[in-house]
Amino acid sequence: MSEQKVDLPDAEAILRLAKHLPSVDDMTLIVLKGHLLIEEQLISILDSSLKYPKALDKARLTFAQRLSLVKALKYRHENGWVWEAIGKLNSIRNDIAHKLEPSKLNEKIKEFFRFIKASVPIDLGMNNENERIESRLRSALAFLHGVLSGDHVRSASSRRRP
Repeated sequence: MSEQKVDLPDAEAILRLAKHLPSVDDMTLIVLKGHLLIEEQLISILDSSLKYPKALDKARLTFAQRLSLVKALKYRHENGWVWEAIGKLNSIRNDIAHKLEPSKLNEKIKEFFRFIKASVPIDLGMNNENERIESRLRSALAFLHGVLSGDHVRSASSRRRP
């Protein structure tokens, strides 16, 4: 019997997630910290994928620019949904960071949940209305973080296929 390869997230990344993703029901804090944890993963992927990542040190890349670079390096049809989901998270984060009282925040977060649910063939419980939205948001962020820290994205080649 052959062994199947399992995509396991990096243990250090999991520990950082557990340490920094807030367990309190403060939507702003959850979004901001989750966004930072996702950005760390994007930086880590760039650092491990580029021949000379220090060349980007003074570039002052935005989150969106990092996301585009990682997508360009790691895109595969199977992981295409990841980049759009992270883009939606970035939009939510920008609303929170630039508006004192962002309108329709809960609806944007629920749309984020619906997008992930439609893209992922397993039930992650994000659309369970019996759970608090903050708890479901933590689950969604932890899932995206795990996808980015696992081999499914990190091992994706940027080489073009004929």
